[in-house]
Amino acid sequence: MCKTFICPSIVDIFGLLKRLGLMLKSCWIMPKLPLKILFLILLLPVFALAQNPTRWSLESDAKGKSLKRSEKFKAVLRAEIEEGWHLYALEQPEGGPIPTTVKVADEAPFILEGKVTTPAPITKFDPNFNIDTKFFVNQAQFNLPLQANADTKTDDLAIHVRFQLCNDTFCLPPKTVKVTFTGFEDVKKQSAISVQPSAESNSQSTISTQIDEQRTKDEGQRTIADNGLTTDFWSFIWLAVTVGALSLLTPCVFPMIPITVSY
Repeated sequence: MCKTFICPSIVDIFGLLKRLGLMLKSCWIMPKLPLKILFLILLLPVFALAQNPTRWSLESDAKGKSLKRSEKFKAVLRAEIEEGWHLYALEQPEGGPIPTTVKVADEAPFILEGKVTTPAPITKFDPNFNIDTKFFVNQAQFNLPLQANADTKTDDLAIHVRFQLCNDTFCLPPKTVKVTFTGFEDVKKQSAISVQPSAESNSQSTISTQIDEQRTKDEGQRTIADNGLTTDFWSFIWLAVTVGALSLLTPCVFPMIPITVSY
């Protein structure tokens, strides 16, 4: 006499055959719907990366004026943030997101004459990093103390901002934008060009090299380490979850779910 766990009842066998028949039928009548769903799900990461939830602007009372060398003035950098997103502040705890950094563009004849200040950011638990982070919602303001390095016009001012945006479920890759009084645009990475310095410019080359090395320490290592370990990790998790969900939508797997659950 066979045991119960290897000899199902006639009712169970009938139910199983009925479900298998429905499964085979669905393989012919369901392909169109899952393909549409599959297409939409595959496009979700593309839509996310194409988003630009911030708009940047630059303001100053000295706009349109001519400046003398070493003359000081102030400017305000503003960010308008779309609802549901938050922009990280200038300072972040270890293991958190990439903090926002603000600096004068290399080609602009200005320097930051002091520390960049902002209103107090929100400090709250961030599910993307499982720690408390500091960020802004809706809008952010960065107060810039500036000084002219030469006789120039204020309208020549250009600011580079590197930042990262997240919502409650995922983060966008860090990016850098160039902000001027006329608008903002993404900064594209330019390949380095080696130039043989002349004897008269050796001292200037040494200073430039030291600045580049310091910049590499402050920005390059953080970008490689934090971006590689944080952004790439969450991108991989997003891809894994998406592919796993897609496997359940295939026409020959989806009908098997009730069968698997019942047995």
